[in-house]
Amino acid sequence: MSEDIRRLDMTLEKVLIEVRYDKSLLFDEIRQLNEIAKQSKHIFTKFGRDERNGALRLLNPNKEYFGHVFSDRASVDIDNPESYEEFVEISSQTINEISNKLEIDEFGRIGVRFFVGKQFPSTEAAWECIKSKLLDMEDVFEGETVEHPNIQFVFVRGDVRLNVSVRVESVTSITFEMPTGSQKGESKDMILFDIDVYSQRTVKSGESAEFYQEAHGYAIDLLGRFDSKLRG
Repeated sequence: MSEDIRRLDMTLEKVLIEVRYDKSLLFDEIRQLNEIAKQSKHIFTKFGRDERNGALRLLNPNKEYFGHVFSDRASVDIDNPESYEEFVEISSQTINEISNKLEIDEFGRIGVRFFVGKQFPSTEAAWECIKSKLLDMEDVFEGETVEHPNIQFVFVRGDVRLNVSVRVESVTSITFEMPTGSQKGESKDMILFDIDVYSQRTVKSGESAEFYQEAHGYAIDLLGRFDSKLRG
């Protein structure tokens, strides 16, 4: 997917998967949660209990991998992934491990959410592109100052839905320079395409690979159409 996005002069800023399932009573057994953390240690270097939200937290701060396990749902997200394939490999291993330890046979809802950015010289330039190319409503907004523009809509494709948000954001990324460990911040102004592809059909816990590809196809198709509109 990353190559497909680069061709559109866009970047994959973040991607996550969430699965929902019937409440597992095994979640209340600390031994099961400890097994999930131990078996996922090659991916997530740290873990802990989020007592306030009733969750097991998994994280790898250096790789920007994050996982959350609840009694009735679980999620894995990666910030600034090297590729979609990396995300699929990491998240599918983690979701499978959670499913095995909590004895989850099927998911009642599965969704993959993509955050894809197209960079601009400024937030003003990004907003001008939205109103003139995507909305074609320059005359409506002529001379007006518009703050926090956000377009939202829903696509329905059979039993799959796409919740889509298009907005302007200024994102600051922090990188650590070795060996000094000093921090370097870089600000990027962009149009952010937030595409949540999900299905509420029942999916067997070991058969999520097909949905990863299905979600990828829908997202790339939609991003391609946005790109054509922006260039038009």
